[in-house]
Parts: sequence; C-alpha cells; structure tokens
Amino acid sequence: MKKLMLFVMMFLMVMGCTRVNPGYTGIKVVYGGGDRGVQDFPIVTGWVGYLPFFSTVFEYPTFVQTTVWTKKLARGKQIQRGNFL
Repeated sequence: MKKLMLFVMMFLMVMGCTRVNPGYTGIKVVYGGGDRGVQDFPIVTGWVGYLPFFSTVFEYPTFVQTTVWTKKLARGKQIQRGNFL
C-alpha cells in the first residue's frame, strides 16, 4: 500500500497541469512515442493534464478584435452639435 501511495505521489509530481481559458483553444503536442505530433482534436476550455517531459500545451486565441483605421481624426468620435444648458 505504501508503494502505491509513493508511486501516485511521484506521478503527480512529474505530471503537468494547465488551464485553457475561455476564448482560447489548446493544442497538445506530443514529443515522443507512436502518437507523436499534434493531436487530432483541439482541447476545449478547462484543465488539461500532460507530462511535461513528453508533451506541451499551446494556447491560441479564438476571439476577434476589430479596429477601424481611417485618415480623418474626427471619425468615430462623438461631436457635440449644439450648446445645451
């Protein structure tokens, strides 16, 4: 029983854990074995367990931020058209 507990504690010490935040997707890359390379399916948000010596998890944003680029400085700003008391 003590050997099993020791094995579980050693395994948890070398096991990595990361969190994929909302708005991001995770891609797990395995460095060795017959299944090496990028996983076939992306990791959804949440906690992900991996072995740091044999794999890594990369996070990429899936949200879009848009900006309007224009020459006119007044475009996009609110202009007061009258004097109100």
